[in-house]
Amino acid sequence: MTRRNRIRVSTSWLIPNVITIAALISGLTALRFALAGKWDMVVGLIFIAAIFDALDGRTARLLRATSAFGAALDSLSDVVVFGVIPGLCLYLWALQD
Repeated sequence: MTRRNRIRVSTSWLIPNVITIAALISGLTALRFALAGKWDMVVGLIFIAAIFDALDGRTARLLRATSAFGAALDSLSDVVVFGVIPGLCLYLWALQD
């Protein structure tokens, strides 16, 4: 690939997206702990995901790094972490003895 064809990605664009992915990872890890029955870890990790979710938008606006990709990634993360994961965790909690 020649030097002219490379796409430059700035660090300021990357930081908010990494925070959003950290929220998504926290939510998915909460599901893993729900499958193991460690409910205190589930609550803690969903709380951590909420903190990451609050930070990613503020960081993007602070760094002026908003993008359509970041907005779509944040929406996907919100649906998974605050819609799907709590629903599955409550279902698994209701099934336990």
